Amino acid sequence: MKSKKFNEVRPYTYWIQDRETKIKYVGVRYQNIRLKRTPTEDFGIYYFTSGVLEVDFKANPKSFKKKLLSTYDSIEEAIAHELELTSLAKGKKSYANIASYPHIPATPEIRRKISEANKNPSEQTRKKMSEAAKGRKMLAESIRKTVLAVKGKKRTEEAKKNNSEAQKGKKLTEEHKRKISIANKGKGKKLTEEHKRKLSVFNKGKKMSEQTKKKMSEAKKGKESNRKGAKVSEETKRNMSKAQTARQAKKRNV
Repeated sequence: MKSKKFNEVRPYTYWIQDRETKIKYVGVRYQNIRLKRTPTEDFGIYYFTSGVLEVDFKANPKSFKKKLLSTYDSIEEAIAHELELTSLAKGKKSYANIASYPHIPATPEIRRKISEANKNPSEQTRKKMSEAAKGRKMLAESIRKTVLAVKGKKRTEEAKKNNSEAQKGKKLTEEHKRKISIANKGKGKKLTEEHKRKLSVFNKGKKMSEQTKKKMSEAKKGKESNRKGAKVSEETKRNMSKAQTARQAKKRNV
């Protein structure tokens, strides 16, 4: 039954209007019951509509006219009246309800019906589900083929140059740097003896190409060059001397 008991915890309908644009909106509210708030305590304080005017109304409540229309004994009654109001509003350009839809309360009965519908879908629903599954399968297959097509392709020198030029001048954000740091953590860890042994067994008998040998030689030369130009501290020299003395003593004992 419709009433004006705005100081009681009841579902309610409301009306708002933007003072500047003159756009209006009518709606229904029943979640205030679960929150134990009266329409007076709820509307325009905690709740600012669920329509297209929500953001503006919440940001600038004073720029809107607002009105509580009615309260109801049940949610179903509130929704029925809201449907009447929106059906009238949809025919008027001054109402934002042109894009609204009926509100459906998630009552136990409605939940039960939805559950039953999902357990025993109709032939039409099954057909749509099957077509959707086929679409997902085709997409997955398309992605797989694309990955396979890209794998093993060598980039041309021109492509590399273009990519390099595109990357130049790009500044990494702190977030990007942090992610790179996390991704690189753990790299450079010392290999265990077991791991070294397995690598040795795995690499035995493998023939390196001349190009690979050349690259390894150049990398080694670069490291040696860096070591020659590096300054060794007195502390490092003492440690190196101690290590050498220990090795010589070990050889003599053997």
